Amino acid sequence: MPRIETYQVKTEKLSASDKWIGTDALGNVTKNFSPRSVAEFINESGIVLVAGQNNFVWRDDPDEDDGYVGSISIEGSIGDGTNLADLALLRVSVKNYAYQTVIDYLKTLEDSNIILVEAEEPNNFVLATVVGFTENLLDDTLYDMSITVIEANGVITADSLYALAVYPGASTVVPGTGDLNDTHTQTVASATWTHTHNLGKFASIQTFNAAGVRIYGTETQVSVNEITVEFGEALTGKSYAN
Repeated sequence: MPRIETYQVKTEKLSASDKWIGTDALGNVTKNFSPRSVAEFINESGIVLVAGQNNFVWRDDPDEDDGYVGSISIEGSIGDGTNLADLALLRVSVKNYAYQTVIDYLKTLEDSNIILVEAEEPNNFVLATVVGFTENLLDDTLYDMSITVIEANGVITADSLYALAVYPGASTVVPGTGDLNDTHTQTVASATWTHTHNLGKFASIQTFNAAGVRIYGTETQVSVNEITVEFGEALTGKSYAN
């Protein structure tokens, strides 16, 4: 290996693919490092604390060993290529990508505005209000986060890293004003769901079965505070009114 003083020195702008030489932790193996690899390590390990931010990998299929640990996804469907503006229900792991348990913090996000942004493509983002956060009916290592999108751009990229954080720049909805939301949980199987939302308006509604798959029924606006949905069979699940 040439001596360091024999290398040509340039003062060009640093690029993500530049390399420098170091060793492993034991000092036995010579390794190449790059700004990109260091950034990926920081994002994946969570070794640098950013208050209020947690990183998750977008996963369409469970990992062979760890299932959906450390991931964010859409329950019951493939997310890759889905418009971020179309998101309504996210499935979030109780642990972030660094395998740190973060569920107690995530529970505090209900009624808050959040931003979900792709780490390597920051123009792929969704700004939304969290209108519900409950334990997944089929997997207690996951929680269902129902959201109302405020603004979004781009599409989901499977296996990419996403940062989830509180978004302080957006105003919080004040009860009695703005775009109100309500969640109904149908715990007893029924062919007719009655969602009493008390929003004081003829609300739109989205319905999901117990597996988190979007389902459709015949909707009837009973009043400005109540809506019923009829299905062809008795089902359990959740409905979201806004």
